[in-house]
Parts: sequence; C-alpha cells; structure tokens
Amino acid sequence: MSMKITQTFNYMKRHTLFHHLDPRTKGLSLLLLSVLVFLLQDLGSLLVLALVLGIIFLVTGIFGRIWEGLQSLGFLFLFILAVNTYMLNLNTALLLILRFAILMSLFSVFFQTTLPEDLSQSLLFLRVPYSIAFALSLAFRFVPTMARETENIAQAQQSRGHQFNEGGMLQKIRNFFPLIIPLIMGSIRRAFHVAEALETRCFGITTRPHYYFPLHMKRKDWIVMAVVILVTGAGIAFQIMENQIGWKLPWSFNLPL
Repeated sequence: MSMKITQTFNYMKRHTLFHHLDPRTKGLSLLLLSVLVFLLQDLGSLLVLALVLGIIFLVTGIFGRIWEGLQSLGFLFLFILAVNTYMLNLNTALLLILRFAILMSLFSVFFQTTLPEDLSQSLLFLRVPYSIAFALSLAFRFVPTMARETENIAQAQQSRGHQFNEGGMLQKIRNFFPLIIPLIMGSIRRAFHVAEALETRCFGITTRPHYYFPLHMKRKDWIVMAVVILVTGAGIAFQIMENQIGWKLPWSFNLPL
C-alpha cells in the first residue's frame, strides 16, 4: 500500500522562493490559477501552462516531490483516459487529465511550502474566527501523521499474514476492517489528548492571539501577485476573444474528434 501521494502534501523545510512567500500571496495565486485552469478549453493552452509551471517548479527545486506524487496517480490517470475516451473522446480525456495534474501540482506546492501556523494566521487576516482557523490548521498538521499511521498499521497487519487484496469485492472491503478500526481508535485517542492539552492551556480565552512571527507582505509578494493576476487576466481575455470572434493563440489546438 503506497502512501507517496500523501507525501506530496507534507510540509518540506527548504529555502525556496515559494517558502519565503506570504501564505496570502500563495493562497490568492492558487485560487486565480485554479480558475484559469478551468477556463482554458484547449490542449495547447493547458500544455503551455503545465510547461511553464513545471519549469518554475524545477528551478525552485520542488519538482521531484510533485513528480513522485503524479507518478503514484498513474493508475487513476489511465482510468480517466480509458473511461472518457470510451464515453466521450480522447481530447476530453486529455483535458481532464491535464487539469487534474495541474491542480494537484498547485495544491501540492501550497501545502509543501506553507506552515500550519502561517495558514492559521492568514485565515485570521481574512476575518475567519480563530476557532475555525485553528481547527483547519490543526487538521492540516495531522494529515501527514494520519498517513504515516495508516501505512504503519497496514505494514503491521501484512507482517501478520493479512492480505488486503484477496477475494471478491465484498471480501476486499472486509479485509480493510483491520486497518480502519485501529486507525479510528487511534484518531479518537489523539483527539482526546489534543482536547486535554488545549483545555490545560486555556484555549479560547482570547479571540485574537498574538504570534511570534507576524506575517508581512514583502516586495516579492506584490510582484508575484501582480504577475499571477496579469497572467490570469490575459488568459480570461484570450478565452473570451476566442469564444466571441474566433481569434486563437498560436499554440491553441485540440485533437480532432
């Protein structure tokens, strides 16, 4: 049972451009680029966007982890390709695969380069209640912990001779009970420990906590934000022009149906 896909969403402590950006800059960039991915309707534009993002990730040194995550989803990509080619056409299948891969890469970069406390602080800046912001950052923090615990339990059960993939469909579902039950019990136990720790520290006594390292927007944050807004705006404008007057970019193409 491979957990490589979860590793692509773990925080990675490095000194890259993305690590030094304000989480509000990364959040807005993630939102705008996600909108752009869904607005682009041709393979050429999505391939150009994927190529540009791949070069940026390669230069900043985070391409390896993203590529490992994409490789772990190879079976899912093949499934999407087969089903959509059979039900619709090859062009639609490739569009879906490209959109999914780009979105996964963008979210992976955000989570790999953003600390949970920075995420909580940025949510507070957006006027999100502190209890909700803390709960989200806490869930974000425990994702890799849950992934490691799942893999450890699976390996422990397999070392005792348990097989997860034998039998029919119903039998395979039953085979996962020895994995799910310890995982649920461990999660409940951890939740009680966290609740006790919060209560002993008087959690909730203040609604606006103070941080040792408050967030500050720097010049590079404004530059990155301006570039992302410009690229997204240009993509939307080109897409409107293509739909209204049929004008296309040189690299715009779709496969024949």
